[in-house]
Amino acid sequence: MNRKIFAFLALLPLAAIAQPGEIPKSTLDDLSRDLAQLQKAVLDAQAKQQIVEAKATNGFKYPDMVTLIAPTSLRVGATEKSPALVKASKGDSFPIVEHVGDWYSVKLDKPINGVKAGWLPAAATIPTAQPVSAQSTSLADQIFSELTGQAARFRQSYQNNPYISVTGFTVNVLPPSVAINFEFKK
Repeated sequence: MNRKIFAFLALLPLAAIAQPGEIPKSTLDDLSRDLAQLQKAVLDAQAKQQIVEAKATNGFKYPDMVTLIAPTSLRVGATEKSPALVKASKGDSFPIVEHVGDWYSVKLDKPINGVKAGWLPAAATIPTAQPVSAQSTSLADQIFSELTGQAARFRQSYQNNPYISVTGFTVNVLPPSVAINFEFKK
């Protein structure tokens, strides 16, 4: 009896689908475990995507760089009273480490006296950001590659199984999902 099953990774009790005695419980347990691992990979991909979307504002992610619009000093702390680390020139750009109030903590090219980041007043900078589409494209490629690899390994692991045949799979990136086609063999 060939029964085709289309699994959307909604983990239902597989023993309820197979006829009693048709397929060993250990095989159904393995299938359930493997589908759960695939479901975890999908949920992880969805979480990554949600983080990127949460950072997106009007097509841009939060600023990741600042460029000075006037010469200013990078300081040890987020206050004008903090000691100056080094003078920076108009047009200099720095990667943002943190944004606190009216100050940006920025990464220094080289540590100065062991200090790896300095503080710049936001008023002396212009924040810049990459378009989300550029970041999303690389994330989409990464998600597609990871999920396709997982699904291919899933199919490969059942290639010689006497009870289950994986007949195909589909991977979607937006939103991340995987559909596995399999059937129970007679």
